[in-house]
Amino acid sequence: YQRRVRGKYVVRKGKLPEYEANKANPALYEVRGTSALTCRVEELELDATQLSTYQCFVLCDEKKTYILKGNQSDEIEKESSKSFAKLLQKSAEAEEVEVTEGEEPEEFWALLGGKKEYIQSTQPYKQPRLFLCSNASGAVTITPLDNWGQEDVNYHHVMILDAFYEIFVLLGYASTDPEKKLAMVAAKDYVKCSPSGHDSNTPIWVIYPYTEPLTFIRHFRGWSKLNYPENKKEEPSQQLPIDEVLAVYLRETFSYEELTSVKLPPGVDPTRLEQYLSAQEFQSVFNMTREDFAKLPAWKQETVKSEAGLF
Repeated sequence: YQRRVRGKYVVRKGKLPEYEANKANPALYEVRGTSALTCRVEELELDATQLSTYQCFVLCDEKKTYILKGNQSDEIEKESSKSFAKLLQKSAEAEEVEVTEGEEPEEFWALLGGKKEYIQSTQPYKQPRLFLCSNASGAVTITPLDNWGQEDVNYHHVMILDAFYEIFVLLGYASTDPEKKLAMVAAKDYVKCSPSGHDSNTPIWVIYPYTEPLTFIRHFRGWSKLNYPENKKEEPSQQLPIDEVLAVYLRETFSYEELTSVKLPPGVDPTRLEQYLSAQEFQSVFNMTREDFAKLPAWKQETVKSEAGLF
């Protein structure tokens, strides 16, 4: 489809009646793509936090059409933003104004509701990569995605975003403990063995649904919190160092009280709870050593575990 509408692919916010009612209002568009065929425009929320040094933007009202070229944006995006600006202008009389990042006039920020913090960097742009981690097939698999957007972020599993200068591991609310653990381990190994030249000290962050930080969401074309459930739209962003979270999943020993609680600790296999007891507590709970327990027939082991409440 993009091949057929080359240079004219614009995605606007809302349904048609909503667009018709608001088309005279100021609007912000992002120009993103790696070639003339994939370059397209998508309308964003009218807010300065939507900007990025890595992309080009068109901001327009009935008087002016601003073309903002991010300092690290792609040359294709810079060229495409000019042609898209003519399509997006609110009126034939609107003045076209090219703006260099860092030299924006006050009128520009006023249209966005004021100047705010956004993604800025002096580092060259690196194409981000998105991966889906799932054990839906019975084994944990990590699959790279192509031409992805916000709609491809699956909150039922784990997603890994390689933004080159930092890595994000999004733990979906329905993802399993094996998915979470293996995805975090894979992210660390990915940096160590990267064929793309990642620095060994590249920060890796663990994030959660609906609390994604700005540094994550700005890698997605047209990301909008309007797609969040109503009670999640105002959740503060959160990100944790991966080692802090992974340590919980790599823990090997738990107390009897922890293993018999209603909610098991992360990463614990509910079918083998006895293996997480220390040798001393194992003896106390079962009145036998691990070695003696291992000699019991399978049915007897299950009976002993059931009597101890570890089932």
